[in-house]
Formats: sequence, C-alpha cells, structure tokens
Amino acid sequence: MAKKSTRKDYEFFVNGKPASLLEIAESTGDDRVWKSFLERHGLHYSVSADRYLRGKLGEYLNAREITIVTGIKGRILRKWRNQGILRAEQMKGRWYYSVRDLVNTIKSADIKDIRS
Repeated sequence: MAKKSTRKDYEFFVNGKPASLLEIAESTGDDRVWKSFLERHGLHYSVSADRYLRGKLGEYLNAREITIVTGIKGRILRKWRNQGILRAEQMKGRWYYSVRDLVNTIKSADIKDIRS
C-alpha cells in the first residue's frame, strides 16, 4: 500500500484573489525581496525580472551586449559603475546597465577613456 502524502497545499491571496509566490514578492514593494526571489528561483530571465530591471534602469542592456554593440570593454563599464556614472543592477552574476546613462556617458567621455 502506498504511503499517503502529508504535504499540505497552500493557497495565497492578494486582495482576495489567488496569487503565486512570485506575484506576492513583486507586490511587496520591496525591491530587495523581489530581486532575491527572482535569483533564488532561477527566474532572472522571466517577464517579472524584465519588469524589475525596467523599473530600476529603464531600457537596459547587459555587459556582453554593450561590448558587442559598442566595443566598450567590461573593465571600462566596471570603472564607470564604481564611479557612479552608470546605473547598474546585478542579477545572477550578470550586470545590466541603463541605456540612457550609457549614451550620456559615451557622449561626455573622452574617446581615449572608452577605447583603453
């Protein structure tokens, strides 16, 4: 005879409507909770992660995409990020950068700084 499962099924509600844990994490209003949930559950490529990054950065690109499109090396991006010139967000080991900040930084930077 098979053993009966003792695991309980839980239902979560937000404003009286059924909700997933992801929806609850997103609706908390706390970016740290939302980001932590996305990273722990491997959802960093999900629609929710896209909403999170757009909320923090607006339009964004990851470091690899920026290198391919512009030729700017990762160490230059890291330097600008550490100086506070570029808004960036790290998720699951990848850095994502604000496109608006990147364009403004490229316009104001010395060409030697970009290519070195």
